[in-house]
Amino acid sequence: MFERLPTRTRTALLAGLTALVVFSGGAWLLLQHLYDTRYADTQDKARVQARAVARNIIINQHASGLFTDQQNWPFVILTPQGSIAMQGGGAGDYEGILAQLPMAPDDAPADWTDTNTVHFGAAEPARATAATPETHREGTRFPAQPEPPSTNAPLAHRSLTAVGASILAAPGEGTPFGSLGGRYTVYVFVLPDAAQAAVDQLAPYLWTGVPAAALIVAATSYLSTRRALRPVEAIRTQLAEISERRLDHRVPVPRARDEISRMALTTNATLDRLEHAAAQQQRFVADAAHELRSPLTALRTQLEISLAHPHTTDWPEATRQSLAATRRLQELADDLLFLTRPDHDQRQAALVDIAGLARELATEARAGHPHGPALTIQAPPTAPVRGNALHLTRLLRNLLDNAVRHARTTVTVTVDSVEATGTADGMLRIRVHNDGSPIAPADRERIFERFTRLDEARSRDAGGSGLGLAIARDIAIRHNGRLYVDPVGTGATFTTELPHVPPVNTPENADD
Repeated sequence: MFERLPTRTRTALLAGLTALVVFSGGAWLLLQHLYDTRYADTQDKARVQARAVARNIIINQHASGLFTDQQNWPFVILTPQGSIAMQGGGAGDYEGILAQLPMAPDDAPADWTDTNTVHFGAAEPARATAATPETHREGTRFPAQPEPPSTNAPLAHRSLTAVGASILAAPGEGTPFGSLGGRYTVYVFVLPDAAQAAVDQLAPYLWTGVPAAALIVAATSYLSTRRALRPVEAIRTQLAEISERRLDHRVPVPRARDEISRMALTTNATLDRLEHAAAQQQRFVADAAHELRSPLTALRTQLEISLAHPHTTDWPEATRQSLAATRRLQELADDLLFLTRPDHDQRQAALVDIAGLARELATEARAGHPHGPALTIQAPPTAPVRGNALHLTRLLRNLLDNAVRHARTTVTVTVDSVEATGTADGMLRIRVHNDGSPIAPADRERIFERFTRLDEARSRDAGGSGLGLAIARDIAIRHNGRLYVDPVGTGATFTTELPHVPPVNTPENADD
C-alpha cells in the first residue's frame, strides 16, 4: 500500500513520522532532564535545610521560628540512640522508616551528609499532643514537641529522597530534648512537587509543538521533493517526445551536479549511442541494398538479353555468368547474416591448428587462382588456438582473399609461435602480407568498417563486397584477439593475434 503512494507523499509521510518520533523522544528527554535538574536543585536546598534544622533546633533551640523564611519540608530528628526526637511536616509514618535511615557515624565531619530513598507506609491516626505530654522511645524521655503546620500533601505510600545532616551536641549541653549530648541526625524529605510543577508547566507547550513541528517538516519535505523532482518531470516529458524520427533531441541537464544531472547526462549519452546506432543501421541497410543491386542488375540484364535473343545467345556462357552473379549474391547474403547475429556462437570452441588451417586455405587459394600471385606459408608444424573452427577458417579465408585480390606477385602467410616471437603475453601472431599498394595511415582503421572500399574506381565484380575485413576483425575480437594493419615493410600486412595454447612438445618452425 505504501509503495503505491506517489514519491512526494511517501517522502513527506516518512519525514513527518521520523520528525514526530525524534521530536517526541527529544521532548521526553527534555522533560526528564528538567525534572532531574529541578529535583537535584531541590536536594541541594534540602541539604541546606537539614543543616538549618539541626542548628536552629538543637543548638539555638528556636523550634518555633524554624520555618520563618525557610521552605516548609517534612523532616525528622534522630537522637544519638536512633529514636525520633522530633518530626515535622507531612502525615506519614515516620516510625516505619527508621530502619531506612542510617545514623550519622560518631566521627562524622561537620559537613557530613547522606542521601537515601525511603518509602512511607500508611498514615498513622492523628494523636493529640495535649494527651501525650511526653514521648517515650527505648526508655528515654523527651518533651513532646508540636508539629509545625504543613501545607504539603500526606507522605503516605510515597517514595521520597531523604537528605541527611548531623550536628554534635556537647555532653551536658542543653537541647530541646533534655541535657543529653551526642550526635544528632537530621533528615529532610525532598518533595518532587517543584520538579513536577516545572514539568507540568512546560509539557503542554511541548506536546502541542511537537506535532506542529512534525507537520511542518512533512510539508517542507513534500514541497522540497516536488521541487527536486521537477527536472525529472522535464526529462520524462522530453523523452516522451523522442521517437525514431527525432533521435537528435536531448533531455535538459540541471545545473546542479547531483544524481539527477548525472542521470540526464547518462540519458543523453544513451541517446547519442542510439542515434549513432540508428544512423549505422540506416547506412548498413543502404549499403547492403546497394551491394545487392549490382549482381541482381547483372543477373536480370543477362537473363533479359538471353530471352530477347534466344537464337544468338551463348547459353553456356550466359549460364556461367548467371551462376557467378548468383554465387556473389549468396556470399553477400551469408556475410550479412553473419554480421546481423547478436552473438556468434562460441559453444563449439575447440583446439584449432592455425598452421594446418593456413596450409589448407593456401592450397585452396592456389587451386582457385592458378594464374594468381604466388602463395608462401611460413609456419611451425602446429600452432593451436582455442576457438570455433568455422569462424577461424572464415577469418583466414577473408584475409587470404583480400591479399590475393590486391597482390601484384606474392602473398606471404607467417605464423609465429610464442617461442619464436619471445612474447610474454601468450599470443599467437598470424601475418598475411601482399606486395600490393600500401595502406595509408588514415585508412588503417577505416578499412575495417563495413562496405568500405579504398579503391572506389575498381569494378565491384572484381573487388569484394566490403564486408570481409569487418567480419575478420569481428571474429578476432570474439576470440579475445585483435586484427590490425601492420605498418612494417612494403605492401600491406594484416596481423591477427589470438591467445595461444602451447603444445606439450613445441616443434621447430618449418617452411611450406
